[in-house]
Amino acid sequence: MTSKMAEELSSQIESAIIDNQPDVLETLLKKVDVNMCLNRRNDSALFLAVKLSRGSMVKTLLSSPGCNLDHQNINNYSPLDLAVVMAFDNQKEPRQSACWNILEILLEAGAEPACSFAMVYIVRSALKLNDDQFMLRFIHTLTHFSTSLDLHSLFLWQLHRNQPLYSGISSDEFLEQSAYFTIKLIKRYGKEGLDNILSCFSYYSDSHWDVKNKKEALMTKLLVYATVCGWKWQHSTDLAWIALFNPQLSHWCRKMPNTVHSLTHLCRLSIISMPAARQHFHSQALPRVIKNYINFCDIDAFILSSSQNLPLECIQL
Repeated sequence: MTSKMAEELSSQIESAIIDNQPDVLETLLKKVDVNMCLNRRNDSALFLAVKLSRGSMVKTLLSSPGCNLDHQNINNYSPLDLAVVMAFDNQKEPRQSACWNILEILLEAGAEPACSFAMVYIVRSALKLNDDQFMLRFIHTLTHFSTSLDLHSLFLWQLHRNQPLYSGISSDEFLEQSAYFTIKLIKRYGKEGLDNILSCFSYYSDSHWDVKNKKEALMTKLLVYATVCGWKWQHSTDLAWIALFNPQLSHWCRKMPNTVHSLTHLCRLSIISMPAARQHFHSQALPRVIKNYINFCDIDAFILSSSQNLPLECIQL
């Protein structure tokens, strides 16, 4: 393909996205690489669709074979990084809902962050402006649509690092709501992802809490999920650290590796620890009772019913 032909096709792709014409775009994508750079900023068609808040065009591009969610432009932004910034910058614009919708689409498709500056910008700005509404919506969006370990780590790091800028009244709530994202990933990845996830626990424990009891309750909950999902606390320093929050929990964690578990519990640990088995499980129409068990709904119910002091000896595995 000559440079003139490429330039002409690039112009046609831009026009199709600007005019919101998915049928025209589909036809053009049969002639070119879906990831071709449209300008000197190295923006692909997906970047342009995100920038213009064209949700239908984003879906069309994602369904095109070979669409690269990890493509980076000249600023080292991924499409997800751009979508995150767009969601924050357009909160008072008519296209606000479109920006959030595109962010959800990309997260559900498995998009990953590439440039930490995007997360730094939105978290730092939201906390500095005491923008509770954005922060809570962003946390809920991550929890419901993302399964990214990298995104989880990056967000919690920035939330912890920039917490001193915040002077509102929802600091504890940000951390409590973020924990649902953490628990979701613990249950999804099991031992495979626990090294990564456990490294983020300090962002919870070392952050400022207005209510100390909330911190202790949340740390206990996180540590129970990590232990139930297969983590073995074998170092005395770890157990001493756990004892700072809950001495009873430290004792429970220490004896768990020597506890004989049921065959059904061992089976669910095997499923969540193997990517192929995990993917097969999520794609199958299994009976709800089986899915609920593999998703640790029995532990969810136990913790929900024991919100104050967890009777750890009653956890049946």
